[in-house]
Amino acid sequence: MLKILHLLKEQEESKPLKRSEVKILKHLAKKFIHYFPEEKNDVKVFETIRYYLKETFALNPQQILSLYYLLINNIEYIIDNESESWVKDPIIGYDADEHYTGDDEDILGKFLNIPPNFIGDSDYPYYAMDQYYLETNGNHYAIGTYEQVKHSLNMLVDNMIYGLSNQSPVSDWLNSELYHIHGESYIIEHMFIPKEIQREIADETANRIMEEDYIDEEDILRQIEHYRPDIGNEWANLEEEKYELERQLVGDEDDDVIHSKITDVEKEIEKLGKQAKEIIHEEEYDITLESMSNPLDFLWEHGYINRVGNGWEMEDTRAFKSMDSERVKILDWVRVDIDAIKKDLNVRSDFYRLSDLARYDGEEHQVEHNGETYYIYKTE
Repeated sequence: MLKILHLLKEQEESKPLKRSEVKILKHLAKKFIHYFPEEKNDVKVFETIRYYLKETFALNPQQILSLYYLLINNIEYIIDNESESWVKDPIIGYDADEHYTGDDEDILGKFLNIPPNFIGDSDYPYYAMDQYYLETNGNHYAIGTYEQVKHSLNMLVDNMIYGLSNQSPVSDWLNSELYHIHGESYIIEHMFIPKEIQREIADETANRIMEEDYIDEEDILRQIEHYRPDIGNEWANLEEEKYELERQLVGDEDDDVIHSKITDVEKEIEKLGKQAKEIIHEEEYDITLESMSNPLDFLWEHGYINRVGNGWEMEDTRAFKSMDSERVKILDWVRVDIDAIKKDLNVRSDFYRLSDLARYDGEEHQVEHNGETYYIYKTE
């Protein structure tokens, strides 16, 4: 183990190797010479050599790769004792004329400790970043600069809300990419009720409350006393006046005059009642309209959504997705604020880098290369 480490250090510093170190290299060269040169760039050969070095010597991946480079670059020279001809740069590791690689492959190779010629271009990009696959295990990685990452996040936002608008029904949102990434609660948090729908609901609610079989004279008097005490007092005085007139009825000729006065009072009460109903209707309209200023509380109070921990859920998500139940059709008037979602996702894009771009394992890796930071994400 110590001899191997010393060998790698001396080779890196271009110092002459000791006889014992050369002996180790010769042993390794003879063991693998039958692969060369025909299979020099075969990934299976790389895996075989790497596995042997890993099992034989207690080296870390970077040290194994350096020893691998040293072997394959110089295997014939090692066998022939031509140490003065050895390739000193352990980074090459392959025939650059036959296997060209760019910066991305080199960066990934150093990061993953595999030769860059075993990193291939993927058939498709990962948003605005280039994507590569490893011939060693088939894993895919995306790599890009900060600008490419930002552009990728913008593309991700566009993909999540593709085909959606403020007019899209809830069912479309629950079948969107946004739903699969951020979940049901996130969509609910951005629900709103359009102004014209709010007015319709408020008017329908007020009309229903004012139906004769729903509210009687006693209810009207009680509510008007709450909303307009002056009208309530006037109404009470008229009722008291009517009561006193009725007490004066004795069954003689004077009753006609009293009945006439009672009729006049009743007309005043009826007129006041109509005025009271209009006032109550307006108040109920305003109350209902105000209750929709917080649409989530309104939907929760009416049983359309439920609180779950710090989030929300639909009363029946499956029904909302298909929109096939009568109950769900009632919610067809709810909309999702796409502008608020765009703003939120863009403002918090850096936060979403791990949750959205690093969806495979939740990890982001940063590598410095030629003075620039590159971001690496495992994608498959």
